[in-house]
Amino acid sequence: MTAGREIISIHLGQAGIQMGASLWEQYCKEHRIGLDGVRSDKRYKLMERMRKNDKDEWESVNEQPKPLQPSDVVAQDDGSSMPRVRKSNDINLRPQKKIDDGDPTSNGNTTTTTTNNNKTSSSNTERKQQELSDLPQTLQAVIAESNVFFSYNVANDTHVPRALFMDLEPNVIDDVSNSAFGSLFNASYFVKGAEDAANNYARGHYTVGAEYLEASLEVIRKQVEQCEHFQSFLFNMAVGGGTGSGFGGLLAQELSSLYRKKAKISFSIYPAFQMSTCVVEPYNALLATHDLIENNNITVILDNEAGYEMCQRHLQIPRPSYFNINRLIGKVSSAITCGLRFTGPQQFMINDMLTNLVPYPRLHFMTCGMGPMLADKADDVYEITEENITSSAFRSDHMFTKYL
Repeated sequence: MTAGREIISIHLGQAGIQMGASLWEQYCKEHRIGLDGVRSDKRYKLMERMRKNDKDEWESVNEQPKPLQPSDVVAQDDGSSMPRVRKSNDINLRPQKKIDDGDPTSNGNTTTTTTNNNKTSSSNTERKQQELSDLPQTLQAVIAESNVFFSYNVANDTHVPRALFMDLEPNVIDDVSNSAFGSLFNASYFVKGAEDAANNYARGHYTVGAEYLEASLEVIRKQVEQCEHFQSFLFNMAVGGGTGSGFGGLLAQELSSLYRKKAKISFSIYPAFQMSTCVVEPYNALLATHDLIENNNITVILDNEAGYEMCQRHLQIPRPSYFNINRLIGKVSSAITCGLRFTGPQQFMINDMLTNLVPYPRLHFMTCGMGPMLADKADDVYEITEENITSSAFRSDHMFTKYL
């Protein structure tokens, strides 16, 4: 199978986790992965092997009981007949072969068991690579595309997001785990605290957030070890809160020392000009910007006020919510990273982005736009051409940052 270009996503704070929920939903739709981690075409193939029995219940075709044949009936001495015992195909019901007829706790059995365990543990990686290479070429290509953000489990044929969800309060992470796509994520990749940062940069960077730094680094280390060609980190956070600004800068600083040659890209929500949820947002953003300058390679600036105006003006949503804005951010993040996932003339690597978009290491703050942006109930007919798409993407009302 083609070598991967894995990326680890890091979602910090309430805003980052809510952005990540919309973002992973978008990734699943593009890669045709269900909210339970199973591919859609795989699910349809399984349904072909299912049918209803006499009790109007769904069951597997292979497990349907077969009607008795004349050869299955054994005649008895008294003239009666009884069905022959059919051998089960279930390996769990087969009698296990005994290694030694003597005492099961003998030294010979213990030595054999220990040797088998060592052989099994040493050949796990080779068996996984062999199972992947035995898959059809078309399936290997599809898995290679989704392998950028998803880790493929060969044992149960599922895809798990390669992501870390971290928040100093448990409410937002619990909402994600109890949602419709909660089974998509690995619960061991959730790091949550007992109290929030109270929109305070110092609590997230020095006191409360520092207590969960080792747990977060341990989750990242496990995910990096599972990668073949790890490429970069992708942050989703808001620099106006305490967890995103304080803990985000602390985590980026530690990752810069542990993974010095790996790029770090951040989609950061900055405070808006005319709307705010907290008085100290500008101070948190100012302190977090210092950490982003020193430890990030690319920072994409997002603005809630610009998202509200785009939803009202172009999508005709009178009162948009964070859910609508996160959907737009998920579209933008997916469009920026599509060249990393899908093969084609626009395929690129993270190093190509750094070379072409970053003139100086400290000057890496960027804005993004999206076009065309049309509502479902739009009365006018929009002519989709290359000129219209390009011009709309560069218009100020299509930018995700509010300009004065």
